[in-house]
Amino acid sequence: MADKEQREQVEAKELDLHIDDEDGDNERGGGRELLMQAFQEEMPDTLASQAAAIGEDALSVELKSKPGGGGVTSKLDSQTKSQRMALIVAAALRCIHAAVVYAPKEQTRAHAVEQLRRVETLRLLTSLSASTGWTESSVGAKYLAVVYHSLHINAKSLHDEPSSIGLYDIVTKAMQQILSLLQRRIRIANDHALTDDEEALCLQLGRVAYLICRQVQHVPFSDESLNVQRKVTEFVMLQLFPRNVVSTFIAIILYDMQLASGFSRESAEVRREAIQRRDTIRENVTGVLAEYLHSSMKNRYDVLEEFTKASVFDGIALRQTYVQELLDMMQMKKYRSALENYMYQNSIFERRERVIELAWAEVSPAAGTFENRLVVLSNEAFYILKRPRGEPCSVCSPDQFCPAGPLLVARRRYHDLKRLVIGVGDQFMATVFHNTGFRNKGDSLEITVFPQYGIRDRVLNIFERVLRSDVNTESVEFEQDVLTEAVMKSKLGVTDVKQFTFCHLIVRGNRKYRVCVLTPQEFIVAEIYTQYWTLDPTYEDIDQQEKALDEDESLDADAMAKKKDALKKLRTQRQKEAERKREEAMHKLIGVDSKESLNSLSQVEFGPAEDATLRLTFGKKKYMLLFGCDASREQWRRGLVNAVSQNIDSWQRVYKNMADGFDL
Repeated sequence: MADKEQREQVEAKELDLHIDDEDGDNERGGGRELLMQAFQEEMPDTLASQAAAIGEDALSVELKSKPGGGGVTSKLDSQTKSQRMALIVAAALRCIHAAVVYAPKEQTRAHAVEQLRRVETLRLLTSLSASTGWTESSVGAKYLAVVYHSLHINAKSLHDEPSSIGLYDIVTKAMQQILSLLQRRIRIANDHALTDDEEALCLQLGRVAYLICRQVQHVPFSDESLNVQRKVTEFVMLQLFPRNVVSTFIAIILYDMQLASGFSRESAEVRREAIQRRDTIRENVTGVLAEYLHSSMKNRYDVLEEFTKASVFDGIALRQTYVQELLDMMQMKKYRSALENYMYQNSIFERRERVIELAWAEVSPAAGTFENRLVVLSNEAFYILKRPRGEPCSVCSPDQFCPAGPLLVARRRYHDLKRLVIGVGDQFMATVFHNTGFRNKGDSLEITVFPQYGIRDRVLNIFERVLRSDVNTESVEFEQDVLTEAVMKSKLGVTDVKQFTFCHLIVRGNRKYRVCVLTPQEFIVAEIYTQYWTLDPTYEDIDQQEKALDEDESLDADAMAKKKDALKKLRTQRQKEAERKREEAMHKLIGVDSKESLNSLSQVEFGPAEDATLRLTFGKKKYMLLFGCDASREQWRRGLVNAVSQNIDSWQRVYKNMADGFDL
């Protein structure tokens, strides 16, 4: 027994790659060694050769144990070796991820990203990760998380570099290996749902693939011909994402639809984190398919045919709202490309700019009502545009801008951003920009609601990356909307909000823009009066003036006292004005249209049409809601099922597929 324990200790010691070895002379290259080499300017031959050996599954460690002083050679179990190697690589990937995401200084993070964007470094990291098995110790998900944060081009850059195609090729080949492992699991997921680790892997795959799809569109292959640029972009997309990869992404969407169709029976046990993860998977994979459809004309109908086959031959409940949303996203990608040229040619852009994100949204100035506007985020500024006067052309597509294109309402430079507030739910945000123009000086508050799921969070991510990359811009901390939460708690008695969604309430054929709130016990329809929405004041300017007075030695005591007294009065005046506005908001910000108890809920219908509608019946009262996208309606489907099944004992439903296509 003692000999066995001693032998195991020797084996473990020999296999240990000395992550904490301070001498750095270990030629095997442990987690610490990998990290050190990953950020060096040159790659040592020992590490490169080791990675090649690992990539060929040639890691054969022969250990010598000395129980009796003799040289006895033994081979470790291959499974044990691979597991330990996977743990070490996973630890290294976690450290690299921390360097590219949570580095204390921007210079440190930028240097780490610069090294990872080298072809040699990325190829080595990919080979090393692949050698352990992509599913071991979640190495695949960790590798893709590192890649996702490393491949982002600088938010202020006009375009991506052609050399990035080499990086994308390495990553997409690794993704093809991972997708081949997941493909069979996804197709047999009717009997056994994907595990949390497998869904986490799907999430990272979708994020990286969508990022690459978006950035390939901004690689300048030709400066002379748009047609050449379009053809080369299509060719590159087909090489990076062959049909089998696209088919697997479609299978992921179909798996999500199957899960959603039976969600009502199992949602009580599904964790909130899992729901959010699936929403993110669907959002990113849908973006990949939309970019693919936009880039590849000849394969467009083949992709749509796969959805039709799944519905006809496999009996999958295909939501028409999702298909319509996918087609709308494809058209929006086409509109984005045309809008870049339009804004430059019509001098809306001061010079060539790259459109990072655009979406139709409801925008409200500080003292106004919601108006439908086109929000555009470029690498230089934040734009708000409006539709031209008159009816649009009924023949031409929107990207032709016939008879006229959108008109500029406002241009906000990123470095003029003073405050940004993240609202309740996943649609609402508020921005405060400092205007330096001749006509409109001072700060302007604007409230923006993005109807489609995921747009708001992408916009916040763009703001964060732009502000971080611009050395001339002061950092802006994102704030939470505590006012709306306080009003809901005080006026509505709501503390546990399951859904908070802006949508259209359809009454007698007319649309009213409202916010619908779902709690465990109630359904509430309310209107937000944005003119009463306010922010707590800041006192930075007063603090700076007081500090300057303390450092000013030229003032006598009386002058100093007068100036400080004036600043004190200004602070008091600002505080009183803020208290008045807050008190007014507590009474007038939210107006309740109706409030229904879920105990009286008698019918829920989800329409089969292309519009994302939801019909609720409470006794004799009926509500018809029109959401901005399929994903928002699916959130309400799950929210209603959870509320009904967990909290309302008196409500019993028989789940069935109704003849007219509505179901729960």
